[in-house]
Amino acid sequence: MPCGRDMPPWRPAEAQGDDLIGEVVRAGLMTIRETVHLSRGADADGTASFFACRRLGNTLTAIGLPASTGR
Repeated sequence: MPCGRDMPPWRPAEAQGDDLIGEVVRAGLMTIRETVHLSRGADADGTASFFACRRLGNTLTAIGLPASTGR
C-alpha cells in the first residue's frame, strides 16, 4: 500500500491490523505540533508556516540539493 499525499504513513500498518502504530504516531505528531504552536504564540498561520518551511527544507535535502551558501 503506497504512502502518498493523501495517505498518512501509519495507514498501511493500520490496514494490516496494527492500530497501535497509528495512535503512537498521531500522539507524537500532536505533541510536536502543540509545542511549535505554543512557541509561536498560538498563531495558526505561524505554526503552518513553520511546518511548511521545514517540510520544504527536508524535501530539498532528500533530493540532494546543496545547502545555501548565503549568496
